[in-house]
Amino acid sequence: MSRIIITAVAAALALAGAAASFPSTVEVSAGKKVSCGADVRNFILVGEAWLAKDAEASLWFHTDASGKGYEVLFHNGPIDGSRKTGSLSHVRNLYRSMARDEEWFPFEIVVREKNVEVRAGAESAAPVVRYTEGEKPYRLPQYAKMLFSRGDFVFEGRKGETKFRDVVLIPLKDGVTNPDDIFPYADESTDPVIRLQQEDFPVINFHAHAKGGFTPDIAYNKSLVDGINYGLAVNIYGKIVRKGDGGVGRMIETDDEALEYLRGMNDLPVINGFQGEGRKWTMSFTQRSLSKCDYIFTDSMTVVDRNRQIRLYRPDEMTYNGRSPEAWMEFYVDQIEKILLNEPADIYVNPFYLPRELAPRFDELWTDTRINRVLDILVKYKIALEINSLSRLPGHKVIRMAKARGIKFTFGTNNQNANIGRLEWALEAVKACGITKDDMWFPVDSVRLSRQTTIYNTIME
Repeated sequence: MSRIIITAVAAALALAGAAASFPSTVEVSAGKKVSCGADVRNFILVGEAWLAKDAEASLWFHTDASGKGYEVLFHNGPIDGSRKTGSLSHVRNLYRSMARDEEWFPFEIVVREKNVEVRAGAESAAPVVRYTEGEKPYRLPQYAKMLFSRGDFVFEGRKGETKFRDVVLIPLKDGVTNPDDIFPYADESTDPVIRLQQEDFPVINFHAHAKGGFTPDIAYNKSLVDGINYGLAVNIYGKIVRKGDGGVGRMIETDDEALEYLRGMNDLPVINGFQGEGRKWTMSFTQRSLSKCDYIFTDSMTVVDRNRQIRLYRPDEMTYNGRSPEAWMEFYVDQIEKILLNEPADIYVNPFYLPRELAPRFDELWTDTRINRVLDILVKYKIALEINSLSRLPGHKVIRMAKARGIKFTFGTNNQNANIGRLEWALEAVKACGITKDDMWFPVDSVRLSRQTTIYNTIME
């Protein structure tokens, strides 16, 4: 048995004293179900799973012939929008698997009253799901029986072959609680996230940063509580010449540093991204590191004017260089075109940003012609458009124009600290703009590795 299973069994035996009679090996294929004859409420179920390539299976608990209970999914593979191993189906859907097909991996499901933890695919023993059912859980009619109670376990094959071995069930005493279940959950009677989870709409924040007190561990725990998958991105910049170069937070300078960062994130169940910060990252990094992350995004909040990087969000740097606002907008749109044409990013984030003094004139300055010049490039290179919840960019009009042209979307926040929110405005935009799950972008949609990187600027440091 792996370390995660040994630890779990030892802890359970200390609480309950003995394992229950349960099949130790199970094999299922498409359409096959195996009931286990159990009737438990609180329990630890541990074992190892193996999936053939592209296989899918489920493990139901608290179930019976009526179809009640919860479903834990087993499905690996790329980040493509399908729900992945460890998902608590329709309640806490996951989009990155910590396991691989054709390799044995440990799993663990622990139920304590109305709390469940799921671990799957990593020896770190970090839960991929922690969910507590509230007093008024929100369920669509077809999932009305998806509630905690007591009952049997059913292994169900959906596609291909799935095997389970070293399976052990240990019942736990009534009243047992999860000491790690300490964070407040949203009220599901009003929570928009659970509504989208019930519809299997992917709720992922691809633009979160570990900065300003928002550490990877805090992001991980917030993800568990909120039911929002996180993409954590670090800034890749290049050589720091002067103190304060780049954006806010950590600036990665080299391929080796970028790879070291990714190695440190391997065991955390998040999606790993790079932000191309500033305009010299394409001169500083190679595919040796760029090909290893799940996605790359960039913005147009830094432009090159007269061979110098200008950070538009810095009042001490923002300059028109003698241009009128209208002439500067033409310069700015030309800069955005160059950025998106020459920097192989997957997502255009903080989209259509304007400096503080011009932001009140957004609708006037962002004419349809200018908007479409940017959208033209997103279409050509299959670049996704971020819906940024904190800055409320790019606005409903641009979102609708992009949707009409078949552009895919992501959600993001660009947090500067731990005040990251719960994607409130972005989720409102889903409803207001008629966005469906088919409109959402995933790393499997990326074409960046097929694009050429062009050095298109001369930058004076």
